[in-house]
Amino acid sequence: MTATRSLLNPDLIPTYVREVADTLVAAGFRAVLVGGCVRDMLRGEVPADYDIASSALPGDVANIFRKTVPTGISHGTITVIHRGRALEVTTFRSEGAYLDGRHPSEVTFHGELQADLARRDFTVNAIAFDLADGIVDPFGGIRDLQEKRIRCVGSASERFAEDGLRPLRAVRFATTLAFELDPLVMDAIPASLSVFRKVAMERIRSEFEKILLSPSAREGMGLLKESGLLGSFFPEVVEADWSGLDRLPKSLAPRLAMTLLGIANPAPICARLTFPKAVADSVCALVRHSGPPTHASSDADLRRYLSQIEPAIEDALALAEARGLLGPYGRMREIAAERPPLTVAALAITGQDVMNALAIPPSSQVGATLRKLLEEVLEDPSRNTRGELLRTLARWKEEERVSL
Repeated sequence: MTATRSLLNPDLIPTYVREVADTLVAAGFRAVLVGGCVRDMLRGEVPADYDIASSALPGDVANIFRKTVPTGISHGTITVIHRGRALEVTTFRSEGAYLDGRHPSEVTFHGELQADLARRDFTVNAIAFDLADGIVDPFGGIRDLQEKRIRCVGSASERFAEDGLRPLRAVRFATTLAFELDPLVMDAIPASLSVFRKVAMERIRSEFEKILLSPSAREGMGLLKESGLLGSFFPEVVEADWSGLDRLPKSLAPRLAMTLLGIANPAPICARLTFPKAVADSVCALVRHSGPPTHASSDADLRRYLSQIEPAIEDALALAEARGLLGPYGRMREIAAERPPLTVAALAITGQDVMNALAIPPSSQVGATLRKLLEEVLEDPSRNTRGELLRTLARWKEEERVSL
């Protein structure tokens, strides 16, 4: 075990975190920062959140602090509310056998920090920071950070058998941190796939999203394919071309759409992977309209195309550019920048105007008429004035081009 202060800048620790840790220590308990916050601070980054591990039991923590929330008592976790901020404090613990590949059969609370760190997944997440004594690194996590390597605490096979999500988390950390997977980690993944398949899809989707949104998403997808993980939860895209992923903006819909190009109907796949409906709808629109207009397309044709993909215009254009389909997209960007009316909502008249002009009641005919007017406006945006559209309606009524 090593203990040093020089590798981590303590100024990265907020006051509210220090005060909670100091209060626990003053009450006679040990309190250390653990996990991802220590990993991030060692890399010189400001953590998104902080976690404290302590020898104090949840009941002790509840007695020490005025405001707490019992967020995970059975696992030793209680949330302290201090200075208006929430901070999880978890009792040092060890875990029994994982009988279902997801949950430990028992959790034992104790006062040993090293035993608590030994139950964690990867060495870079098994580092603690004691505000009094400095870094505690019993498993070589600092060396792995320096060498940019994801390595398991102890046996990779054992860690993966305990929690089926860990193989996917290994790929996620390697991707988001731009690290390499230790060969022993990579070798252990195929044999763990039966345990991985027991994991709830919501947990898988959460990790997969982080991979997709990483600057190294292409490499992450490659690791998922090579390890067999991709074929286990997303077999439809194993042979897909995602070479342009890293050229896309960090937006979920276009990146997911790139993996699904060529799929006739991505909706059931998105639903199975538990993506929100709004994301699924955007992905389906992007895939459905992924065939670009031709060089011979008129401006009116390009406006019709933009109308079909609105409100995902920027995502669609970015997706086309990432695929190297330049074609008429430069002109499409110019047209989009002019903000032409592309939807029924952008028309200069409303459904009530249609009903008044044609003397018809509320019906499907109103929507159909508005869509016909939109076609006129897509052909020539200058027609989108109240007077022009009302005159068009009057002409249609006279010519009986609109069924009443």
